[in-house]
Amino acid sequence: MIYIILGAGIFSLFIGIFSLLMSDFNRKAFSFSFFCVVSSSWIFLNFLLYYWNDGNILKAVYAMGALMPGAVLSWTYTYFEKGNYAWKHVTIYAIGFGIAVSSLFTDKIVKEVVDITAMGVEIKKGSLFPVFSIFAASTSLLAVIRIYSFFRNSTGQKKKQNRLILMGIGLFAGTCVVVSVILPTLGIFSYTNLDSPSAIFFIVFTSIAILKYNFLGIKLFLAQLLSIIIIAIPISEIFYVKSRQELILKVLLSFLTFFIGIFLIITIKKEMGIKEDLQIANAKLRKMDRMKSEFVSIASHQLRTPLTTIKGFLSIINKGIYGKVPEELNEPMQHIETANNRLIVLVEDMMNVSQIEAGKMAFRFKKESINDLMEEILHSFSVMTQEKKLRLELVKDEKISEIWMDYGKIREVVSNIADNAIKYTEKGNIRMETKKTEHNVQIIITDTGIGIEKEGFEFL
Repeated sequence: MIYIILGAGIFSLFIGIFSLLMSDFNRKAFSFSFFCVVSSSWIFLNFLLYYWNDGNILKAVYAMGALMPGAVLSWTYTYFEKGNYAWKHVTIYAIGFGIAVSSLFTDKIVKEVVDITAMGVEIKKGSLFPVFSIFAASTSLLAVIRIYSFFRNSTGQKKKQNRLILMGIGLFAGTCVVVSVILPTLGIFSYTNLDSPSAIFFIVFTSIAILKYNFLGIKLFLAQLLSIIIIAIPISEIFYVKSRQELILKVLLSFLTFFIGIFLIITIKKEMGIKEDLQIANAKLRKMDRMKSEFVSIASHQLRTPLTTIKGFLSIINKGIYGKVPEELNEPMQHIETANNRLIVLVEDMMNVSQIEAGKMAFRFKKESINDLMEEILHSFSVMTQEKKLRLELVKDEKISEIWMDYGKIREVVSNIADNAIKYTEKGNIRMETKKTEHNVQIIITDTGIGIEKEGFEFL
């Protein structure tokens, strides 16, 4: 039991120093570290009390006991809330230090030690012992209530961290208040020695928060733990040296391992800072990419509406619903319709890109005629091939019946390939062909243009 108490004190002190070193000495870290240091001091004093039946040590135990619940309450104001709560911290610590000073230098809290047993320390209470009891119990209870409140309002990993902090500090503070405040107030001192071992609750649950939910940064935590072990080994060997030369060697080795440990901690801390900066930059890039996709999607929808309207009116005009179109306007009207169709295809391409990036690409499969689709594409590119004096031909396999396909998507793909064939062919012909194989239907497009170099095949 004694060594469990000692280990808990060492670990509590280590967590306090660790949280301070890794957080650039901010207010939250100072507050948490102060709580850990006060807790470890209180635990160490309880450890000493096992060996020396000394009233002054017991007074120091109660002094630390007055500071500890105030320290955890002060930490909850710093850690869980934004804003300046200086007056609350001053009030809490003023009362806590006042009780601590009274315990250390007067008999107002503890008069004397009556008896020390394996399970408890019996004391004669001073006139201000009820004040100590009320302050310790109320601040501990308020701290647990505040942690519980923020646990309920938090989400995700923060909620998991707060649950473990609540359980650790709640069990630690609850046990201490019961065995060191409530029961002694009632004249029961048989269980006071159970208060310091209850620190194991704080140690265990804080350790889980560190290891499982990265409460204080697991990588840096392990680095510091390893560094302490590396430094502690040669220092401990100093006490067993048998000669001056060996003492000098052990001291030099201790200094060397100390600087290596510090260098390890600083290096990992810098690495973690760089990683955090990269994560922030990556989050900003993802946000900008999402905004770009949303803009493209909105712009595409806004462009498609007027283009569709133009296409509709062009169709009505070409059918002569508004009167016969003069023969000399037939060719310009055809150019307008072709250009409008190309713009519609371009807008659809933009929409497809935004849909793919958003993971929302939709397909509409139904039975359609691939030969009818190829006829449509042939007509849509006839003006372009006439302007370039190219021959555009279509060879259809009449054995092909209707097949399951997304008509719009296949038209876009074939149109893009045909468009490139026409664009990069200066003379000759473009041949489009449909062909039925044993299990598939093939669309073959050949041209007499410059073709694609072998290096470009991997990008197709």
